Order: sequence, then structure tokens, then C-alpha cells
Amino acid sequence: MVTRGPRPLVAEAIGLEDREDLLARIQTLHDDIATDVYVQGGVGYDPEYHAHRGYGDDSWIDEMDELFAAADSLFRAGQFPVVVEAYLALLDVFRLGEDGFHFTRPNPAEALRTDIDTTKEHLFIAISRSDPDPATTAIDVSEKTRYDGGRRYALLDAWAGRSDLMVTLEAALIEQLRQPSSQGPHPLLLSHPSDLLREFYRRYRTTTDYASLCRQIGLQQGWPYWDLVERDASEFERYYRELFVTYRRYPALKDELRKAIEGKRARR
Repeated sequence: MVTRGPRPLVAEAIGLEDREDLLARIQTLHDDIATDVYVQGGVGYDPEYHAHRGYGDDSWIDEMDELFAAADSLFRAGQFPVVVEAYLALLDVFRLGEDGFHFTRPNPAEALRTDIDTTKEHLFIAISRSDPDPATTAIDVSEKTRYDGGRRYALLDAWAGRSDLMVTLEAALIEQLRQPSSQGPHPLLLSHPSDLLREFYRRYRTTTDYASLCRQIGLQQGWPYWDLVERDASEFERYYRELFVTYRRYPALKDELRKAIEGKRARR
């Protein structure tokens, strides 16, 4: 675990280098938004956004950006445990929009200058550097934050360069998915761990890996079989196209190419 690094200059500059001060400031912002301190003019439809929103004071935007900047500064300084707490608390502020119009913008995350997708990557890196069970924690956090920002699979993006983490993540996801599921193969119907593992395999695994996955959780989840068939069919189609181009160029090889195609079909 990294516990020391460069000084968190941004956090120091605004007096938020201390864990308790930063978390207290985030909690104050959360409470003020929840109690509509910033929504002073009621709620109504805004034709500019084509959505309803609260009307009032936009200063929460700068306040939230400043708090994210303080957390970013602590991330660069390697203070990962407090970074995880701060990022999670800040992202939790967005949940307030689920039960009313507490923000003066219909999409509060888009109102910020902060890049939420980068924030999520920092969060998952911080988890990997500070949590005793990073894979399990990261899966849970990924589910809670998957709709924050524009990248549902920020966990995979953040850990892509760490083979050790990816192996651990794969094993943790497979273990969670050993129980039977009645969900279909469509990603909107899958649990988040199932959706995450599906994307993991689409990005990083081969047809042979799919065959192994089918033996482990194919009967329980269903989609590994669908994806294996689709991938195998796609590979056969590419193989057939290559043979067809070769035949067009070298007609004398007709019999040999026909035998190759028949052999490929027989092995499927």
C-alpha cells in the first residue's frame, strides 16, 4: 500500500488536506443539496434542457468541482484510503437526483468541469492500492457508479494494464456468477457482475477462453454460450471469406479449398 507521496498541493491550498475536513465539507454539500438550499425558485420545465430542474443558485457546481479537485490532489499524493472515501461520498451526492429535483441542472454530473470518467478510474486505482480485497470491493463500487459519467466499464479501463488485478477480478466475477440466473443474454437484463464479465471476455479473451467459461458458468448464466456461438460463427465467416478471395485469385486450387472448407465445417 502506498502511504506517502508528493504533497497534495490543491487540497492544501483550499484547506482540505485533512481527511476529516474534506469529508465534513462533502457531507455539508450533500446535506445542503438534499434540503434544497440551492433550489430557491421552485421546480419547473426548462425548454433549453428539455427537462424539469430546480431553479436557484448554481454555486454548488463550483463547490463540487473544488471538492473533486481536492480529492484528485490527494490521489496524486498517494493518499488512497481517504481518496476512496472522498470519491464515493462525492459520487453519492448524485444519488440525490433520484428522488426529486434537488439540483439546478437536470444532469448534475454534466454541469461540472470535473471529468467523472477519469474520477472513476482514479477511484478504482485507489481501491486497488488500498483495499485488502480489491476485486470484490471494485465490483460493488462499479455497480453503484456504473451510470455516473459515460463509461459503464470504467473498472476495466482502470485495471487494463494490471494483469494481476484482471486475473483476480475475473476469478471474483466468475465465483459470484456460479448461481443460476434467469436473465437473458441482453446486457440491459444482466446483473452488473454478469454484464461486467461479459464485457471483460469480449475485450480480452479468446474463443478457447469462452469454451472454458461455458464449462464453469454457462448453464447458470446462459450468455457465455450465446457469445461463443456468435464468436465462432464470426471466425468461420472470416475464414470462408479468406478462402473465397484465394479461390478467385487461384482457380486451380478449387478442389483443395473445397476440402478445407468441408473440413472446417466438420470440426464445428
